Amino acid sequence: MCKLIVCVFSYASGFGFFPPVKLESRFKLDDTSINFVIDHQHIMAMMDSMECCKFTFYGLTDDTCQCYCDWMHYITGWDMDRDEFMKTGERIFNIKRMYQVRMGVSRKDDVLPPRMSHKRGSGSAADNIPDVAGHLDEYYAIRGWDLYGKPTDEKLAELGLEG
Repeated sequence: MCKLIVCVFSYASGFGFFPPVKLESRFKLDDTSINFVIDHQHIMAMMDSMECCKFTFYGLTDDTCQCYCDWMHYITGWDMDRDEFMKTGERIFNIKRMYQVRMGVSRKDDVLPPRMSHKRGSGSAADNIPDVAGHLDEYYAIRGWDLYGKPTDEKLAELGLEG
């Protein structure tokens, strides 16, 4: 299975799901970039469930989302629009997180790998280390998760995953 979960640069160009957005900085984490990450996680969860190569996401046109919704219809018979596509991806992502929580995953595990956590030798990103730990509370709040990274009962109910 492909490990590509997030590729935020795609939103700067739109790529068929969202209109292009001008990011203030590729190194700044804020509500806009955090929401981009979350949206992309939902899209990638859907692509995993459809067994689609994620690189097809980057090669299609402005009707990319409609193509995937059409594919879902051809495969399952479900009529799905962009909003339902994204909500289904959110359900999948939260189900995966609940499984991870059950297996012991928590805030302590939501860290970047060591090679991303220290300064690199040279280049425009050499001195820019993402402050992931400093933004986890914000990410969890936007997701509807508690401070330990567990989806709240309210979030699960919103997604129809209670019980």
